Amino acid sequence: MIIIIDAYNLLKTVLHTQFVQDAQRTKFLQLFEKYAQRRNSNEVILVFDGGQDPYEVEENYKYLTLFYSGFMQSADDIIKKKLTTYKAFDILLVTSDRELRNYAKQYQIESLGSMEFYRILQEVMKVQDQKELIIAQTIHKTTQEENKSLDTLMEYGSRYLITKDQDKDVKLSLRYTDEQNGSKKDKKLLKKIIKI
Repeated sequence: MIIIIDAYNLLKTVLHTQFVQDAQRTKFLQLFEKYAQRRNSNEVILVFDGGQDPYEVEENYKYLTLFYSGFMQSADDIIKKKLTTYKAFDILLVTSDRELRNYAKQYQIESLGSMEFYRILQEVMKVQDQKELIIAQTIHKTTQEENKSLDTLMEYGSRYLITKDQDKDVKLSLRYTDEQNGSKKDKKLLKKIIKI
């Protein structure tokens, strides 16, 4: 799934501020880099307002893609272009901006409010941290021989033994807990939320 995030909208909503400091922005990017690394099935695109160039600039990290709108256009303009470009893909828009959410709705693209997404993200990261701790505590070497390739392979393999249950854990914490009684729209959104 492709997750397009109205980055400053999310940051300002979560931090309850109009101005975002560089340290806050860096911490935010580290959180999303960690999330994207863990959930590598999701492509995460963060769109920021501003930048020193007149038009959009793309910055690629290992697990994230950042776009800066430049001073000739806004992040909303870039997000609308991305929604149009990726409309045929499995996509989720994250913003509290009504205009952007309505624009996404025209293309049948699901959207989540910034605070709602952030709460789900925190829950996903918390569950993943707990599972990694359990895995770290349960991995035991059965021989004294040094074989770094085998050790790495075994550790990597054990990390993904429980991931299917993670979806169920997160799903229970959402407001859409009863799939049978939800509308088609709610069910469609729930499918996206489970992939977060």
